[in-house]
Amino acid sequence: MPKAPKRPCDPNQLGKLRTINAWKSEHVDFLQALKGGKTEADDRVERALYHRAVGCSHEVEKPMVVDKDVRIVTYTERYPPYTTACIFWLKNRRPEQCRDKVVQEMTWASKKPSEMTNEELDAAYTALQPLLPSPETVN
Repeated sequence: MPKAPKRPCDPNQLGKLRTINAWKSEHVDFLQALKGGKTEADDRVERALYHRAVGCSHEVEKPMVVDKDVRIVTYTERYPPYTTACIFWLKNRRPEQCRDKVVQEMTWASKKPSEMTNEELDAAYTALQPLLPSPETVN
């Protein structure tokens, strides 16, 4: 991971650096350090989301009273798969297969009627029918 710049900040330069964006544009090593930190955090969250989606387990040490003595007991804590995490994961990783809204491609939209196939003419008629005036309003 790239490190932040080692040179100290010059107090005379602070007035020139009005925003963090100006600092990033003037100091590439600082920008790289910020990007590295974001990538590392995103990777960690992605791993955590994946483990919640598929279910996970981990070892836990917990103080418990056993035979009137307090002992540290180690056991495995298990978490079942979490449906919401599964849905979120799939919508982001496979948007074409797992989206809520079905998007119909209108291949006919850029063609002249004389260039359309019968299927495209049918699709255009079906798509445009709600926009056409009703027969009662046409004289």
